[in-house]
Amino acid sequence: MMEPAAMDRIVGRLSAVDGLYYPTTFLLADPPPSAPHRKTALPAFLSHDAPRLLDCVRCGTPELLINI
Repeated sequence: MMEPAAMDRIVGRLSAVDGLYYPTTFLLADPPPSAPHRKTALPAFLSHDAPRLLDCVRCGTPELLINI
């Protein structure tokens, strides 16, 4: 499990990335998630599968995030 302080640092960095990829099911919500909502959702995505999320962000492969 990831340390809370480490997760906070990662969320802070990721939330500043323009065009950050999110799971398709999350983005298709009605209404679409706002910027603050997307930022608050990052800890849940990280805690679910941090290595996969970070690898997708690093590689720019959003199709791998569909099932997160």
